[in-house]
Amino acid sequence: MKAKSLAADALPVKATLDELKSLRADFRELMGHYTAAIEGQLAQLVIGITAVTAAKKIPAERLNDLRDVIMFIRDLKIKPAKGRRRDLKKIESVIEELRRIAERW
Repeated sequence: MKAKSLAADALPVKATLDELKSLRADFRELMGHYTAAIEGQLAQLVIGITAVTAAKKIPAERLNDLRDVIMFIRDLKIKPAKGRRRDLKKIESVIEELRRIAERW
């Protein structure tokens, strides 16, 4: 018995390709919003640090906090070229720690 060939339009190829195209578009949109959120948080930290350091005399406690911020950032070991999700998680964790420090100001 010969297998029946289906007409090209009867196969789910077009629908599958359409769904993949839609998924790619959704992914790009999601990453755009994610990027904007992370960059916004970083911008808020910059604003906060700029405000704290604008004073003529910075309290010793703030200086210690700033040193902690530097160490958190320097200790962050990521490989951006690899595009790994775990590196994004590391960045999120560091930002959360930096926000906790900044909240005390």
